[in-house]
This record gives sequence, structure tokens and C-alpha cells, in this order.
Amino acid sequence: MTTTEWVRSNIGSSPNPAPPARVSHAADPRTSFFTGYLRHDMRALHAYCGDGQATFRLAASVPMGEVTGVDPDTGNLRKAKARNVVADAGDVSFERCSLADLPFGPDQFDAVLLDGPFATERSPERALAEVLRVLVPGGVLGARHTVASSRVLTADSPLIARVLKKQETVLRDLGGDPDAGLKQPGLLREAGFVNLRVTASAEQATGDDLLAGLSHGGFVPGLEREESEGEEVEEPLVYSFITAVETVCWKPVR
Repeated sequence: MTTTEWVRSNIGSSPNPAPPARVSHAADPRTSFFTGYLRHDMRALHAYCGDGQATFRLAASVPMGEVTGVDPDTGNLRKAKARNVVADAGDVSFERCSLADLPFGPDQFDAVLLDGPFATERSPERALAEVLRVLVPGGVLGARHTVASSRVLTADSPLIARVLKKQETVLRDLGGDPDAGLKQPGLLREAGFVNLRVTASAEQATGDDLLAGLSHGGFVPGLEREESEGEEVEEPLVYSFITAVETVCWKPVR
């Protein structure tokens, strides 16, 4: 049985299209480190917004403001636009673009959230220069990146280990850095941001959830499930923990 077949049989897919996903006000580690610094009327940019779940939660923190989600992946944006709006959230819109070439004028946003872009961006320095350009003087930036080398699995899983190794290889081939969280504070300081406040948190996922996420990212197909003497190897119950480095900082006031 291939990994793709295993994912389909264990995770499955609905035979009918699912209704648009709703987003609750529940805390999200991708945004909770940052939302306490936001005002209700801010204009915010969410870079690498993914499926939009965190974008709408960010919008709940600026109910009188606006949030623009950007992502280079059209599939992610399609999912984001299909989501239902959170009640009492600010206006939300989405655009496809690269972080290194933002289609916005200078001083256009009061706040920017970077949600892991340096794992794939070839030039984080250029991307941060663009962020600095579109952020108003005194505007706040929140950045969050995981550290791949910090990941801990609660049990040995050859399948998960192989998929994670493939993911890391693909990211490095793209010019990104799977350990971007380690370099994040230094990159932000060198770009000109000030008053850095650095924290860390842990992301937890089951092995099944981890494989589901990686399969959606295109890292699972083509990898075969481990076998022993022609028989399937039973996958153990696995939990994954990985550290994310979070930084809140500001654009200097002129």
C-alpha cells in the first residue's frame, strides 16, 4: 500500500463537497502571540495566509479595521475565500502575490503578520524590505516560524520520518530554511525593526494530522509505506511537538 492510499483510507475524503469551513474565536497559536498588540481599527496584512483560518481570527481582533491575506499559492487562496466570515470581524480580502513583491503602496498597513514565509522564501531580506515599505512608521510586525530541527516524535515512525525528511529537502531546494525560526530575530533586527519581543511556543499534532497536512502540501504522494517481509508495518500512535519562535517588533518612527 502506498502512502497516498494509506492517507486516503485512514484520513479519507468526503464523497460530497464540504460546506464552507467556519472559523471560531478559539485561540490560535499562529495569531495569539500578536493580537494583544492590535487596535480595533487597524489595517492588517497577513502574509502567507494559507487556508485563511488564521486570517479570519486575526480579523476578529480588528473588528473596525481591515485584513488582507496574501499567499503565492492559488489553492490556498481558493480555500481561504471559501471560508465563512467570523462574526464581529473586520473586512477580509485575499490577493495572490509574492512577499518579495507586494502590490501595495508605502505606509499602507498598521500591522503585518508573517506566518512562516521564510521556510520557502529565497530572500527573506528582500521580503522584509517590502514589509518595512508597506508598514506605517510605528507599525507593528508579528513573525512566527517553526524550527524543524526541534521536532520531537513520541514514537518511532519510519513513515513520518521519511515524509518529514522529504519536506525538509524540498524546502531547502526551493531556497527556503526549515529552521527559519532560529534566524528570525536576527533578520528582523538587521532589516531595521526595533524593540524586539521574542517568545516561543510548541505546536502539537497527532501523527495522522501531521500526515494529512503534509499530504495537502504535496509532500506525501510518491512515498511508499514501510513494509516488512511483504507485510504492512503497523504505524504506532505518534504525537509531534515542534517549537515555534515568535517575535513582535516595530517599524521605527521617522
